[in-house]
Amino acid sequence: MIRELRIDRQMRVAGIGVSGQRCGVTLIDRRGEVIRPAIIWMDSRSEPQSERLRACCLEDVLAQNGKMPAAYNADPLEGARMREENVLRLSARVLEAIAD
Repeated sequence: MIRELRIDRQMRVAGIGVSGQRCGVTLIDRRGEVIRPAIIWMDSRSEPQSERLRACCLEDVLAQNGKMPAAYNADPLEGARMREENVLRLSARVLEAIAD
């Protein structure tokens, strides 16, 4: 990697950072532009929707995707619809990052 990056071997490495992203949803408009910041796994505003899914149709959800409904994976779009109707109306696509 040092060769690929053409780093001067005389320089000392002070640190290396590693990052990752868990589950998240990003709304994209018709031009392919991001409409709002991603709704990530730590966003718990959709917990009421998650509770409804667990109460009414847990077996169906588990059969569909094998995951317990939680605020980050149950229905962030429903939560966005309730809180940011104009943003959801502009959305043409939804990009979802999923960690298994």
